[in-house]
Amino acid sequence: MHDGLGLMIRAVKRLTKLPVVVFTNGSLLFKPELRQELRAADVVVSSLDVLVPGGYGS
Repeated sequence: MHDGLGLMIRAVKRLTKLPVVVFTNGSLLFKPELRQELRAADVVVSSLDVLVPGGYGS
Protein backbone atom coordinates (compact mmCIF):
# COMPACT_ATOMS: atom_id res chain seq x y z
CA MET A 1 0.00 0.00 0.00
CA HIS A 2 1.05 3.58 -0.58
CA ASP A 3 2.71 5.39 2.35
CA GLY A 4 0.32 8.33 1.99
CA LEU A 5 -2.85 6.25 1.80
CA GLY A 6 -4.58 7.94 4.74
CA LEU A 7 -3.71 11.37 3.35
CA MET A 8 -5.14 10.41 -0.05
CA ILE A 9 -8.33 9.04 1.49
CA ARG A 10 -8.88 12.21 3.50
CA ALA A 11 -8.22 14.35 0.39
CA VAL A 12 -10.84 12.45 -1.62
CA LYS A 13 -13.34 12.79 1.24
CA ARG A 14 -12.91 16.57 1.10
CA LEU A 15 -13.75 16.53 -2.63
CA THR A 16 -16.94 14.46 -2.49
CA LYS A 17 -19.78 13.47 -0.22
CA LEU A 18 -19.71 9.94 -1.64
CA PRO A 19 -18.33 7.22 0.64
CA VAL A 20 -14.69 6.25 0.15
CA VAL A 21 -14.30 2.49 -0.27
CA VAL A 22 -10.94 0.69 -0.28
CA PHE A 23 -10.69 -2.80 -1.79
CA THR A 24 -7.70 -4.86 -0.65
CA ASN A 25 -6.45 -8.42 -0.78
CA GLY A 26 -5.78 -8.05 2.95
CA SER A 27 -2.21 -9.32 2.83
CA LEU A 28 -0.84 -6.30 4.72
CA LEU A 29 -3.67 -5.80 7.19
CA PHE A 30 -1.51 -7.31 9.92
CA LYS A 31 0.40 -4.00 10.00
CA PRO A 32 -1.01 -1.64 12.66
CA GLU A 33 0.15 1.45 10.74
CA LEU A 34 -1.79 0.37 7.64
CA ARG A 35 -4.92 -0.32 9.67
CA GLN A 36 -4.60 3.16 11.15
CA GLU A 37 -4.38 4.71 7.66
CA LEU A 38 -7.44 2.75 6.51
CA ARG A 39 -9.53 4.13 9.37
CA ALA A 40 -10.01 7.26 7.23
CA ALA A 41 -12.06 5.22 4.71
CA ASP A 42 -15.79 4.76 5.06
CA VAL A 43 -15.60 1.09 4.05
CA VAL A 44 -12.72 -1.39 3.69
CA VAL A 45 -13.44 -4.56 1.71
CA SER A 46 -10.97 -7.42 1.92
CA SER A 47 -10.97 -10.52 -0.27
CA LEU A 48 -10.78 -13.88 1.46
CA ASP A 49 -9.17 -15.93 -1.28
CA VAL A 50 -5.94 -17.87 -0.82
CA LEU A 51 -3.44 -19.38 -3.26
CA VAL A 52 -2.41 -22.32 -1.11
CA PRO A 53 -4.89 -25.11 -0.30
CA GLY A 54 -5.35 -25.16 3.46
CA GLY A 55 -4.18 -21.57 3.72
CA TYR A 56 -6.82 -20.77 6.31
CA GLY A 57 -5.67 -23.48 8.67
CA SER A 58 -8.01 -26.18 7.42
